[in-house]
Amino acid sequence: MSHLLPIRGLMFDMDNTVLRSSIDFPAMKEGVYSYLSGHRLLPDLPAWQQYTSAQLIEMARERAGDGGQWLDGVWDVIGRFEREGMAGAGLEPEVHEVLDRLYGRYPMVILTNNTYPAALAALTETGVKSYFDHIVGREQMGRLKPSPDGVLYVHKLYPDIAAEEWVVVGDSWMDGKAASDGGSRFILYGCDTAGLETNEVPFIAQISKMSELLEHL
Repeated sequence: MSHLLPIRGLMFDMDNTVLRSSIDFPAMKEGVYSYLSGHRLLPDLPAWQQYTSAQLIEMARERAGDGGQWLDGVWDVIGRFEREGMAGAGLEPEVHEVLDRLYGRYPMVILTNNTYPAALAALTETGVKSYFDHIVGREQMGRLKPSPDGVLYVHKLYPDIAAEEWVVVGDSWMDGKAASDGGSRFILYGCDTAGLETNEVPFIAQISKMSELLEHL
């Protein structure tokens, strides 16, 4: 993938990239695992902690398919943690100023594994919803990140922008995996490099604060 191609669109992860939420992701994963294993939808996984919630859900899908009450049940588990963690969420430092500078220069999209209503409410409450052309939540994805489904969904919204002309900004390897598998580039926000090498996730830059994003566009 060439790094010399122009950047024409930006996708942002939401939790701990745009918003500083307090979602307890390890506890959420334990809740997902307990629910799925309790319904006998998972194989024997002695090291289940090494998987993401999304990966556990995909394993269950392989056994049970997409339909049925089990999927509604697991979304209920995840939704409880999301509601608790998003209550009173604020913005990450410098986000408002950076979005204000970028507004009008690029199409900007939120790409989150959260539900669309939760994302819409949080972005509205923090005063940044108007900066984004689209909010893509899990209802719009066939599969959650690290699957590229959400990235590909955004590509279809903008057929005149090539996949490699999009940059995804996120704080975890899952955002980068979704970006690279969807043919787009990735900028890592923060210092969480865990999983990048293991999952063969390339990135074109690593930034420690949001204002540094401007140096790479």
